Amino acid sequence: MLRLPRLLALILLPLTTLGTSACNDDIGCGSLGCGAQTGLEFEYAPDCSAAEMTGDLEIVAGNGDGEGGFKALAPDQVPDIHHGPQGGTHMWTGLQIRNPNLARPLHRISFKAQLCYPAMEDCALEESWTRDGMPEDEDAHLYWTAVDVESGYLHETAKGWLEIRDVLEFVTDGLYDAEITADTQVRLVVGAEDSCGRIGRAVYLDERGS
Repeated sequence: MLRLPRLLALILLPLTTLGTSACNDDIGCGSLGCGAQTGLEFEYAPDCSAAEMTGDLEIVAGNGDGEGGFKALAPDQVPDIHHGPQGGTHMWTGLQIRNPNLARPLHRISFKAQLCYPAMEDCALEESWTRDGMPEDEDAHLYWTAVDVESGYLHETAKGWLEIRDVLEFVTDGLYDAEITADTQVRLVVGAEDSCGRIGRAVYLDERGS
């Protein structure tokens, strides 16, 4: 069944662009800035050893508050959802890379909030999940943003992890102010990749009334 938001998606801008216009003095833009454009270019390092290219990144997303807070999420949790004073449903989140190669500080990261409506769709199917009103498949490219330590986007913790906090992620089903009811399922998909090609991906799912 084709839902109205998917039709509207043909004329909507990408979510990162939507976030640019949605940021204001009441909400702010978060640590990545409005539109999640850092000005950095992600490139793979040409001199990675075999060991540096082996394995996956261990990543953990967090529930934030826009003021530096971070609480690691359980797999069945998503960050708190807020409704802005001028419309715009959003969450504050962040990411920890718990097994980084500190000699390779350049990474690219991604956050993707998605909705599914179980009254209309089978949420067990990947294509039922939407972003910008468009269905996503499991291999769909995430919206990547380049970050590093030197520029101040990533910070090394006392445990040797790399971390970013206060990331503003808008939640939409193709409309600026998403309708989230008691049975709406919400998930957050996060990803990270270092310059030697190690990748991490994590999915957090709140099934709510299901």
